[in-house]
Amino acid sequence: MQSAIPRLAFPMGTFTSASEGEPHVGLTHAAFSILQTRGSAIGRAGGRVEGGLRAHACTIVQTRGKSMLRSMLRFAGIAVAAAVISAPAQAQVGPKADEVVAFVKKAVAHIDAVGEEKAFADFSDTSSPEWVKGELYIFCHGLDGINVAHGGNPALRGKNVVGFKDPDGLAVNVLIFEKVKAEGKGWVEYKWPNPLTKKVEPKAIYSEQVKGKYACGSGYYK
Repeated sequence: MQSAIPRLAFPMGTFTSASEGEPHVGLTHAAFSILQTRGSAIGRAGGRVEGGLRAHACTIVQTRGKSMLRSMLRFAGIAVAAAVISAPAQAQVGPKADEVVAFVKKAVAHIDAVGEEKAFADFSDTSSPEWVKGELYIFCHGLDGINVAHGGNPALRGKNVVGFKDPDGLAVNVLIFEKVKAEGKGWVEYKWPNPLTKKVEPKAIYSEQVKGKYACGSGYYK
């Protein structure tokens, strides 16, 4: 009696096991169509997944790139801001000759307007934004050598300043007295400690003779 050939069920057809020596594989057209359809669906799904992964990866790269760019721009902005904040301190330009001359003439006019005593007190008030502006301040020496006003060092008032010398040995106030006695006004130069930098630097002083008994002036570091 011939044994039955084992068969596997498929929709609308059968698959005959080749292990039993059957020369025919019975894969019906409908079953084959199902496999093709499902295989195509799987392929399309896989393509969508792969495409989605690529798009996601691109999004991540773009996002991280933008984040890095923003970080770099922030850093650059901070650097620029720091540079902008520090530049005035490094490249600050002090008062120049024309500003000093105008400042001294303003002081002389102030003496005429309010009188010597009030004006000298004003010039020596270190909290005055009008008469003390960093390295720019007014001093007045009597031609007898006694200081009567000093915006840079009010402690000098009433003291003899004739003997003051710069590091090169120049008697700085003698130079000022000689200039205003001979010409009524003018410039002298010497070296003096800058109260802002704490360094000895060249300084130019402009002075005018006031009321025939004072030398009032101001200056700037060169």
